[in-house]
Amino acid sequence: MKKSVLLISAVFIAVLAIVLASCPADSTHTPKPGDDTVVNLLDLTRFITAPFPNWTPDGKKIETAQYTATIQWQTMSGAPVSGAFAEDTQYKAVITVTAKPRYTLNGLSSNSFTVDGAEAGFNTATGVLTVVYPAIHISVLEDDPSGKRVYFLAPDGDDTAGNGTIDAPWFTFKKVQTVVKPGDTVYLRGGKYIIDNANSDNPPVNVNSAQFAVQFSVSGTAENPITYMAYPKDEERPLFDFSGYTSNWTGSGNATLRTGAIFIGGGSSGGTNVRYIHLYGFDVTGVDDYTGATGSNGHAIYLHNSSYNTFENLRVYGNGATAISTSASNVCSYNLIKNCDAWDNHSVRNPPMDGNCDGFGIHTANGSSFNVVYGCRAWNNADDGYDCINSYGQVIYDHCWAAYNGYFYGNGYSEEYKRTVLDRTNMTRSRDGNGFKNGGWNMGNGAVSATPATAPKMVVRYSLAIGNPNAGLQNNYQLNGGRWFYNTAHNNVCDIRMVSRWNETDIGSYFQINAYDTVMIGNVVIPGGVSAGGVEYLDVDSGIVENNSFILMDNGAIISHGRNSRNTSLYPNPPEYESSHRKLDIVQNPLDLTTNDFISIDENLFLTPRKPDGSLPETDLCRPKPGTITAHIGYTAPDANADGFGDAWKKAGAKPLIQP
Repeated sequence: MKKSVLLISAVFIAVLAIVLASCPADSTHTPKPGDDTVVNLLDLTRFITAPFPNWTPDGKKIETAQYTATIQWQTMSGAPVSGAFAEDTQYKAVITVTAKPRYTLNGLSSNSFTVDGAEAGFNTATGVLTVVYPAIHISVLEDDPSGKRVYFLAPDGDDTAGNGTIDAPWFTFKKVQTVVKPGDTVYLRGGKYIIDNANSDNPPVNVNSAQFAVQFSVSGTAENPITYMAYPKDEERPLFDFSGYTSNWTGSGNATLRTGAIFIGGGSSGGTNVRYIHLYGFDVTGVDDYTGATGSNGHAIYLHNSSYNTFENLRVYGNGATAISTSASNVCSYNLIKNCDAWDNHSVRNPPMDGNCDGFGIHTANGSSFNVVYGCRAWNNADDGYDCINSYGQVIYDHCWAAYNGYFYGNGYSEEYKRTVLDRTNMTRSRDGNGFKNGGWNMGNGAVSATPATAPKMVVRYSLAIGNPNAGLQNNYQLNGGRWFYNTAHNNVCDIRMVSRWNETDIGSYFQINAYDTVMIGNVVIPGGVSAGGVEYLDVDSGIVENNSFILMDNGAIISHGRNSRNTSLYPNPPEYESSHRKLDIVQNPLDLTTNDFISIDENLFLTPRKPDGSLPETDLCRPKPGTITAHIGYTAPDANADGFGDAWKKAGAKPLIQP
């Protein structure tokens, strides 16, 4: 039987009014009965993977709220593409567009649709869009009039005898940093690069109690980014193994520094802003956690005072470190982390010092703007999958997945991408265990930390959280309820925990209250497993809570010393105070969903290999059965960018090498 959504809140406020101006929404219009609205979702960049040599064409179906479309790849003569794309060859995507009911293609012009980096022409009579891409040439540039150069690194390269060509490659990043300039490309040949204290940077960069093996210190420009990418003609991925490197550097005089692998920042202390570099298509493993007796995690890839960079199709695993993180003490803005995987990052020391081994840790200083994590997966990281605690800049998690963070698997670093099973019985419980930790400031019993006057509104959209032993989606004492659009949670100990706090500095304790100023639209919690299918600490009366399907748990607010502990003369009660401190009524699951309403809840589908271009796989995991759920809810719902954040990734990072 078809089911329809029961609105949880009667508050109807236009979502676009709360969207930040930095991420404007597409212009959309809700058609009235009897009114055919002209399609206006016209930028197809994020739906088409540009042809690249040795990649197999992706003929996926495009689906938006307004139309569907099918893609056929052809040569310029019109012949269907068989096999992989070739070098020095132009291709075109022939796309048949079909409007959904109550929408029409009539009224569009030949140049209505756009695709970045390609020429798009729409046949208004047939509804066929033709997108022509330029040919891609991969070779060594011996003499490029524009001044752009191509260099090569290889596992058997030699910094002394080599010259950076494909026939005589170098070995280290530190060598290429001496010659690279804006617009250059550095190709990384496939195979294992053994990084140790003998071939790492000397002197090393010591920043934030960590000593790093490799530094990227040269910036590109917006028009000419510097690209470091896996060589497309190699089947084997480049793997940088840092297990032979420790921060106990001879002559450093400091044996307690944490270990760092890749440092993005200029100058001897990382004080210079590095911008517009693009890292693509390689693996990082083996980073040690700590050389002292006590401590926290190391850093695998670490951004320090760096902005407008892109990190794409990277796999970071088997480290005693957070996989990809930003500095909490410096401004980092407009960085894009895209289609990356982070797993099995935890300590192997005894006792294990798993500390803050997150998958992705975005923590930025005051003055930072937004950063975007797009199309990423995080699983079996010892602390959290995604963590943006203490971040003064907004963080947008877009189409990301998180599973079983807070557990580690086995007692050693995984050496290759081989595990295909998520098995809780073979995991060891470790640290926090949140899928998405959406902000917050340091909290603890009897402890108060300084908080900003206003906090950024973190965004989680079209994302999936399963099997996490704390919360799947965690607001984490943020000074607002955040922005949550079209997410799915299942089998987390608590599927969604919306706990917030006030901005307090005058008392010796903290507040734990129901989330206020929340926007929560189109989210679904699937009952079953270890959870009751619910949401905790959510005030539905102080924000926008619409079109969700979950059970609202009757937790109520917990206040350390009651209302009178606040210095109300200095900190008057906000208007939301009364409603956000009341206990919540239990509201049953509006759609009355069960696991039977979904094609599959097999969590092992989470580990399905990515597509050839690095984008997320299309699986049946937590996907509604056709015709069972007619509502636009959950992480598999078509992305119409109605919330306004869907184009944020296009405003961040270096010029994209590969479109999503």
